[in-house]
Amino acid sequence: MPVRVILAGLTLCIVLLGTTGAASVRAETGGIIETSWVFGDVDCDYDVDSRDALKLLQYHADLRSSLACKQNADVDGNYDVSSVDAALILQYHAGLLDHLPPLRHLVGMVILAHGDEGDCVALQTEEELFVFFYPLKGVSVGQRVEVVGYVEPRGGSICGVGPLLVSISVEKLD
Repeated sequence: MPVRVILAGLTLCIVLLGTTGAASVRAETGGIIETSWVFGDVDCDYDVDSRDALKLLQYHADLRSSLACKQNADVDGNYDVSSVDAALILQYHAGLLDHLPPLRHLVGMVILAHGDEGDCVALQTEEELFVFFYPLKGVSVGQRVEVVGYVEPRGGSICGVGPLLVSISVEKLD
């Protein structure tokens, strides 16, 4: 059910969406400006379905020049819009995945990373370095951990080191 907030003539409608942990936002100021923050919702209709996968494939094949919500297209977090993203959308729509972006199980060492924009707590796996989006509780630098989470597909970094990792759960292994 949408939550409506009125701020000095600006109406902001926030719709929380079940298991994806995502939210959709629509701002109205006379005309309507719509922004969807739902991973996989490339047509901004607040639903992730096979139409989104079709439009993404058409875009990827240069049969469509744009996507209404391109910011939601990179669901695998590899910083590229491809047919893999469309396949993940179809799997999610069919109920084969319960989360977009797909959850990953990572094992690594918690380190203090030194980046261009300062220091931050990160997970160093054998292959990659991930910056934690949320602060870790009960875990300290130097501990080996298993993390269930997802890579933030929209990119960005807190300290300029690596992709953001949104952790769902963190378990100490030491």
